[in-house]
Amino acid sequence: MDSDRRAALLSIPLLGQLVALAAANPDPAAGVPPEGAAAPQALASRSVPFEQATHTVERYGETWRYFKGATAELSACTAWRVKLNSHAAPHPPHTHDEEEMMLVTEGAGEIVIGDEVTPIAAGSMAFCAGGRVHGIRNTTGAPLTYYYWKWRR
Repeated sequence: MDSDRRAALLSIPLLGQLVALAAANPDPAAGVPPEGAAAPQALASRSVPFEQATHTVERYGETWRYFKGATAELSACTAWRVKLNSHAAPHPPHTHDEEEMMLVTEGAGEIVIGDEVTPIAAGSMAFCAGGRVHGIRNTTGAPLTYYYWKWRR
């Protein structure tokens, strides 16, 4: 097993703790379908081998989608692997409603959260609350690989 996948697997217990924390403070109105509408089906509990993740080649590098959908506790949840080309960013710093965590497993670069720019390397991790400006960028001539998880109640 390569070090990228090993690091991601070791971070899964942390992701479970974050989901449990989000579930402990539920907003009763969040994720409630309109009256008479069927609730969305939750993601099934399962394991996704690297070879079965949905792979896409992008202008900035490659992505692998492992999970995307609602859970029993969250209205939206995604888990991805991204490998950035040298000196690339997937997009400019941006905002969205979901909370997000990123785990860098290979390479070096920088993460922007608000007005703060932090140098990152393998083993670095970031959390960004929903609605905050954030982004990641490879600042070297070698690939930068990271995993990210986003979720919303």
